[in-house]
Amino acid sequence: MAELTLVRHGQASLGAANYDQLTEIGFQQARWIGVYFAESGDRYDRIVCGSLARQGQTAEALDAVVEVVEGLQEYDATDLPNAAGFHAHPASDRHLHFRQLRETLLRWTADALNDAPESWVDFPARIDVALAKLAASERTLAITSGGVIATIVTKALGVESSRMIDLNLQSRNTGVTRLIRLARGLMLNLFNAVPHMASAERAALATYS
Repeated sequence: MAELTLVRHGQASLGAANYDQLTEIGFQQARWIGVYFAESGDRYDRIVCGSLARQGQTAEALDAVVEVVEGLQEYDATDLPNAAGFHAHPASDRHLHFRQLRETLLRWTADALNDAPESWVDFPARIDVALAKLAASERTLAITSGGVIATIVTKALGVESSRMIDLNLQSRNTGVTRLIRLARGLMLNLFNAVPHMASAERAALATYS
């Protein structure tokens, strides 16, 4: 059986001029996930990441050769809400951020955002193209983002695309998701696990952005 392990990037810089950078907490989360994989003894035929800075910065903690694969990058977390009429807000108001993001994604998946930088149809389609590039490997580890992971899991479960939103919004930074590739398609084996943050001290630094 072939395995596809997906890891969400570390915490990004919500509210900063450039969201696409890890915070200090994000870098710490990345170091923890790097140590976890190093100590697990797991071996991967291929380690890849998306083209975003936060994905690459997380991948650097794995201390391995990492290949950038186009298609594993997240939807645009700035322009998509702007297309929904929401604008930048302080990082301190995280409740507002997630309410607005949920509304944005509901409208996006319903094809109700006329000025979206990427359509809902195009987003899962380019993820499928990226997955096809990885299909030949027996064991692949991919550093990507919450929306990408949620979209892949939604397809594996065979549920309606709008369920992607719930999965996306509960995705933890550096959470580990694993799928098994069978002849009939992908089967979910593990979702959003953070074994590298099991202690109370580390759990206090769990984040969702």
